[in-house]
Amino acid sequence: MMSAWPFSRWGMDILGPFSPAKGQLKFLLVAINYFTKWIEACPLAKITTKNVQRFTWRSFTNGQAEAANKVILQELKKRLGNAKGQWADELPSILWAYHCTP
Repeated sequence: MMSAWPFSRWGMDILGPFSPAKGQLKFLLVAINYFTKWIEACPLAKITTKNVQRFTWRSFTNGQAEAANKVILQELKKRLGNAKGQWADELPSILWAYHCTP
C-alpha cells in the first residue's frame, strides 16, 4: 500500500502472547508508517479496546506491519535465547536498531 506523504497512513498488528515479562506483559502492539517505514511498538499485558485506543492516540493490518513484526520477532529470538520473559526489556534497543537501518 502506498502513501502520498509521511505519517498519512499507518498499519497495525498484534504479536503474542509471549512468555510473561515484568508487569505481566504478554503482547506487543506494532504500528508502521507506510511512507517512512518508521515503526512504533508497545508491550501490553492485555489486548483491550482501551489499550489499543491509547496506543493509537499516543502514536498514529497489513503487509508492512507484518514485515516489521517479522524483524522484531527475529531480533527477540536472537537476543533472548532462554530468557523469554525479558522481551519487553529488549524492545527499546530492537526498535532503535530498526529505526537506524535503511
